[in-house]
Amino acid sequence: MESYIDFVTRLIYATGSEAIITPNHDDWLAANPSPSGTAWLDHHVDAMLATYETWLSDNELPPIVAWDGRRPIPWDAAHEFPLGSDLDGSFTGVATLDDLGSALQSRYSALLADADEFDDSQKDPFSYRYWGYMKWASLLRRRFLGEIVIPPAIVYDRDGTILSAVPFCDVFNELHWRWHNSGGASFPTPLPSAPTPGFRSSVGQRARAGGVGMGGGEEFLIFHREHFEVFSRWLARSGQPPVRGINMNNGGTGWPGSNTGNPSIWTENDDDPWINDEAGDTDTNLLTGTTDANDLGNDVNFGVHGAGHFLNTDIAPIRHNNYVPRFQAWHGWIDNQLWWREPRFARWDAETGLRERVFEPVLSTGDDWPGLPAITIIRDPAAAGDTIAPVDAVSGLDMTSGAGTLRMRFLVKDSYDRAVTLRLTAEVFNDAVDPTTSVETLPAATNTYIVGDTGSGDDFDLETEFTVDFTFANAFESDDPAAASAAVGFVNSRIRISGELEAAGEPAFVHRDYYDVNLVQEKEAPEIELFFDLSTFSEDQVASALDAGESRFSGALIVVVQDRTSRPAEPPWPAETADEIKGLVTGFVPASGLFADIAHAPGAQILEEAADTPVAGLSLELSSGPLL
Repeated sequence: MESYIDFVTRLIYATGSEAIITPNHDDWLAANPSPSGTAWLDHHVDAMLATYETWLSDNELPPIVAWDGRRPIPWDAAHEFPLGSDLDGSFTGVATLDDLGSALQSRYSALLADADEFDDSQKDPFSYRYWGYMKWASLLRRRFLGEIVIPPAIVYDRDGTILSAVPFCDVFNELHWRWHNSGGASFPTPLPSAPTPGFRSSVGQRARAGGVGMGGGEEFLIFHREHFEVFSRWLARSGQPPVRGINMNNGGTGWPGSNTGNPSIWTENDDDPWINDEAGDTDTNLLTGTTDANDLGNDVNFGVHGAGHFLNTDIAPIRHNNYVPRFQAWHGWIDNQLWWREPRFARWDAETGLRERVFEPVLSTGDDWPGLPAITIIRDPAAAGDTIAPVDAVSGLDMTSGAGTLRMRFLVKDSYDRAVTLRLTAEVFNDAVDPTTSVETLPAATNTYIVGDTGSGDDFDLETEFTVDFTFANAFESDDPAAASAAVGFVNSRIRISGELEAAGEPAFVHRDYYDVNLVQEKEAPEIELFFDLSTFSEDQVASALDAGESRFSGALIVVVQDRTSRPAEPPWPAETADEIKGLVTGFVPASGLFADIAHAPGAQILEEAADTPVAGLSLELSSGPLL
C-alpha cells in the first residue's frame, strides 16, 4: 500500500505520469490565487476529496469523518468557533453554489487563527483535518441541493480503539502537546506518576515531561520514539505501513524545499553531524562524538529539531502538528540518529526507509509464528489428551509441570561492526495475581552472548538471524491437567522476553527491546447469535417445497459464533493514561479459539417456547462449516 504521506505528496506535487490529478494541488493554487466559490468546490471537493476517498476505499481504510472546525482546539472550549447562519444548515444568504463555496472558503481561511497547521495552503492536505473539513463541505453541499445526508460515523476497532483519523488525532495530538507542558496555568499538566506500562516514558498520558528518571535529552528522544511507536501501531490497525523518517530540515530548506520535479527523484540534503541513512556515519563517525543518549538528545533537540519544524508550516505549531503524519516523518528521522548510534535488533531497508525488527517468537521447527503472539490449550472431547496451538509453539512440553522450551529469533546490527554484548531475560507472569512480579525468571546472567563479526569466534554473527531457546520449569502449566472440567487454560498469563544490546566500551548507549507471548487463561463460553433469513413459512411455501415427504428451506437461519475473551488483569495504568490509547499499548487480547471444522459445528434445535422441548417434525441442519 502506498503510504498516506507518499499519496498526498503526489496529490500536491506530482506531474505527468506520476500525477494523480491534473492540475496537481500546487499548480492549481498558483493558477487560482483568488478562486470563486464554485472553483474552490470543484478543486477541493470534486478533485482532491474525491481522489482521497477513492484511495481510502481502494485500501479498505475507514472513511473520513466530517469536521466543521467548531472546536479547533478540542481540549479548550474557549476557542469555540461557532457556525454562522450561512453554514449551519439554514443557508441564510446562500442563494447559489458559488455563494456556498465562497462561505466555505471564507470559514476555512478564518480557521487559521486556531487550527494553525493550516498556515500554508500548499501543505494543508498533509493534515487529516483538511480532509475532514472538505468532507463536511461535501456533505453541506449535498444538503444545500436537497439530498438526504447520512454522515460517516466514527469507526472503532474491536477493542474500542478509534480508527477514524481526526477523532483519534484529537486525543493523540493533545497528548503530545501536554508532554511539552504547553498549557501553562490555563491547562495545568501533572508530572506522570509512573512510566506507561511496557514503555520507558509517559507516552499516552496527559502528563508533562519529567518524572520518569531520565535526563531531558534522553527523555526527549525516548518519548518521541515511543510516541512514534504508538502511532505506528495505530496505522497497523488498518493495514497501513509505518511512516518512514524524512530529513524535514533538508539542509535548511524544509521538505521538499529546494527539490524540483516529481517526488520520485527528490533527495535529502545533509545536515552534519546528522545522517540520512544507516550507512551515512560509518566512514566519518560524526555521531560517535556524542557521549550518551542524553548528550545526543540535547544536541538534536536544541539544534536541528526546531529548525525542521519551523521550516515546514504544517508541523510547526506544537498545538496541532500531530494531525499531520509528516510530524512522525520528522521525528522518525530524529530517532534514527539514536537508532543508528546504538546497536539494535533490526535491519534497515534502504529502499523503503523502514526498519525491519527481528525480535520475535518462532515455532520450534524454526518456521514463522502464525497469528497473534499467543499460545492456547486445545481440549477436544474426542481426543486422547490436550494439545496446544500453534502446533510446535513449545518443544518438550509437559502441561502438568509446566515445563517446555520457547524459541526466539533475533538479528543484531551495529553501524560500526563492534562486538556487541547481548543480554536476554525471560520472565513468566500471572497478571491476575501480580502483573509486575514474575513467577519464574531465566536471568540475563545465564543468557548473555557476544555478537560479532563472522569468524571471530563469537556466539552469533552480526547481521545474521539466529535463534535462542528458553527452557522453563513451569511456565506452561495447565490449570486442569487431569481434564476434570470441560474448560481449561494456563495457570500463567504471559512470558516476556527482554533484550539489551551494549557495544564494546559504550555502556552509555544500551538498546532495549522486549516481546510478550500471551498464555491464554480465559474459559469464557462463545457468544452465539441467530439471524433468520426466512422466519415465516406459509402452508403454500411448505407444500411447494415438499419432496419425498420433507420440505427443506436452505439458508433460513444464520448461526454466528464468536469467541469471547477477557484480559487476565488490567496493567497498572498511571492515572494520567488516556483511555483512547490503552488498546494500542496492550494490543489485542487473544482468545482461546474455536474449532473451524464441520465435526465441531454447534448443535441447533427448534424448541417449543413454553415447554422448552423439541418441536415434533421440525429439525435444523447446518449446511456448511464456518464461512470466516
